[in-house]
Amino acid sequence: MAVTYQGTLSSTMMGDYPCICAKCQDDYPDDCEVKCRLQSHCENITYLMAECPKIVKILVSPGEIEMTCHKAALGFHSDFFDAAFYGGMAETTEGVIRLPEESKEGIYTFISWFCNEVMCFIIGMYGNSSKDGGRWLSARSMDFIYEKATETSSLMLFARHLLRAGGPLCPRAIRDETKFTKDGAYEKDWRELIKRGGDLVLLIAFETSFFQDGLCEFLDDKEAPWTLANHKKYMLPTTSTTAKVYLMEKALSAIAIGRRR
Repeated sequence: MAVTYQGTLSSTMMGDYPCICAKCQDDYPDDCEVKCRLQSHCENITYLMAECPKIVKILVSPGEIEMTCHKAALGFHSDFFDAAFYGGMAETTEGVIRLPEESKEGIYTFISWFCNEVMCFIIGMYGNSSKDGGRWLSARSMDFIYEKATETSSLMLFARHLLRAGGPLCPRAIRDETKFTKDGAYEKDWRELIKRGGDLVLLIAFETSFFQDGLCEFLDDKEAPWTLANHKKYMLPTTSTTAKVYLMEKALSAIAIGRRR
């Protein structure tokens, strides 16, 4: 049974929420760690796509559902795809890789992840739920995450930790969300989701009480998902090389492979 949500998906921007990185908290916004990370990420993605526009195919699941992506971007962010498309295997020349045991949702989430660095926005938006200015995870957003993300993805991990830090229907959540939603839509949507039942509701019930504020589990915020030291659990791993160096290495590797043949 589908839920008709009254609340809407957020159309806000990252800048609408206070940054919680260490530099901004210490009043050094020019050195904001999130902005620096995003700038570096965007520069790498732009360079990879401009310098190596080749598109490869990913055939997912036994039904071989076709997905496409930039070859260089895949290799730069994944050792597996790097070996497949640049390591001299059949995929290197064919530009096609078959992943019969993977799901479409899993690959979709991975590609969206490295193309957009979405967790910077998500942490900025939801990572302040214990502070002023943050949002609580809406029923619509949780439903979307459950549908699109894999069970072991960092996005799902962040959502589960966020729910554990505070039940979505605890008094604090209801109070805070009245500033953002009209006519109690936030609370009504969660109650409709619970009424629907199903695997998602069971998952949340095992993680937390819907009505209890769970902050006591995160003593001094040390384990809280919004704490800067914990962001690495959810973010893309930082690379030790730049996109330019990566493509130079791949070019030299291609020359070496050609000589061996």
